Amino acid sequence: MQAAGKDGFYGPGQNLSEYYRHVQLGYELLKDDRSPLLHCAAEIALWHHKNADGTGYPPQSAASDMPLSAQLTRAAMRVRHYLHYYRGCADRVERMLHALKKEAGAVITVEIYEMIRSEQETLEKVL
Repeated sequence: MQAAGKDGFYGPGQNLSEYYRHVQLGYELLKDDRSPLLHCAAEIALWHHKNADGTGYPPQSAASDMPLSAQLTRAAMRVRHYLHYYRGCADRVERMLHALKKEAGAVITVEIYEMIRSEQETLEKVL
């Protein structure tokens, strides 16, 4: 799902602005007024690179308009990134939470960070 709309858009010698189009292309592929699930997937595709502070893309959109589904997806992307980065570390959950804390209020919302942090013990058990 994450790669929908971006195949062939970013590689050596390609324009980064073309890569940024993958959010709109993913949205266009998934939007369907008849299916609530596809509607949700389309929202996520469009917003998954938008940050809580309004940076990221699509640039013309305000962070306050970002659907909760996309906010949660953005946070999940960051969690996955840090868990992968710290793979092999016995304290990778703690390290991930430390890195996310620095992003709280900027990349992800403080509320979502606090929700993730509150599940530290569970995360340590399952990971």
